[in-house]
Amino acid sequence: DNDYQYMGRNGTVIDISDHLNNSKDFNFSDSIKSIMSKDGKCYNIFAAYTTMGFWGKTSIWNCSDIDYDTANTISREHGKPLYCQKYNYDLFDMALRYETEKFAEDKTIIDEKVIEPLIDYSVEQGISINDSKTLFDTYSGLANEEYLLGFFEISNPIAMCEMYKGVGQKTDFIGFPSIYGSCHVIVPQCSLAITASARYPDACWELISKVLSIETQRLSASFGQFPVNDGILNEYIQNTMTGSYSEDLDDYYRIQRTGGYNTPYKDWVLQTISKADTAATYDWGIFNIFYEEFAGMDISGKDKATVGRAITSRYNLYMEENYGTG
Repeated sequence: DNDYQYMGRNGTVIDISDHLNNSKDFNFSDSIKSIMSKDGKCYNIFAAYTTMGFWGKTSIWNCSDIDYDTANTISREHGKPLYCQKYNYDLFDMALRYETEKFAEDKTIIDEKVIEPLIDYSVEQGISINDSKTLFDTYSGLANEEYLLGFFEISNPIAMCEMYKGVGQKTDFIGFPSIYGSCHVIVPQCSLAITASARYPDACWELISKVLSIETQRLSASFGQFPVNDGILNEYIQNTMTGSYSEDLDDYYRIQRTGGYNTPYKDWVLQTISKADTAATYDWGIFNIFYEEFAGMDISGKDKATVGRAITSRYNLYMEENYGTG
């Protein structure tokens, strides 16, 4: 997905926070508000979202805010791998990718003392680029503790409850264990912004704000996605998970209706998705640095110290040139 904060800082899209704040029709949860707006500025809005990241049994993970080092310690204590065949360069990228925004805001330069233990973790918990990936994350694998964290993209409350049944207990949304804690990532759906070159930005706002209308929010839910409107989200859960529903809304929710889930399930769903704090973004320039250096270690036999120095140097240079750090 596009990094709208990056685009906003560079003047590609405009701040629409005034439009958003002046409307009384939008009802967002605090977590969605914080994702849409950073430092009082909002550069895009979206209609709905899905969650993306790792989930684990509540019996093992009693805290959803986990940095990669703590996750590694828990893995060692249980004598089980954290993941089901994740490539080492992907683990490295996951632990660092969503901290990029913080580094950009703080003008942070990363040193080798941060990079080297992260390489150790990625090598210990990941597979080499030379290895074939033959297994994929499943609810049964998580249930049987073949690994402690399963990667799942959960798009709606029914999918969460299906995971509950598959794992045999409630699960925690861990997200991505990173350097400073968990990044609980969502993937925005129907994400829209106004370019700085737009001749009629007010008219553009009238158009893009339609994704936040009650009708569009209900349609998003009917497509099996979490709507951003908090009231519609509660309505969605009530009309699909519980035995109490409104026949007036059958056109939206009837096809997903399961019933049989009581208030504790509903509370669990709402509490879990309220942990969302980060929108998914992909900077392929950064990823390629990590991939190339790990490939150099796995294929060409570079030692970890050399790879650590190379990643540190290349990453900091890229951040300076593209994010203004340094």
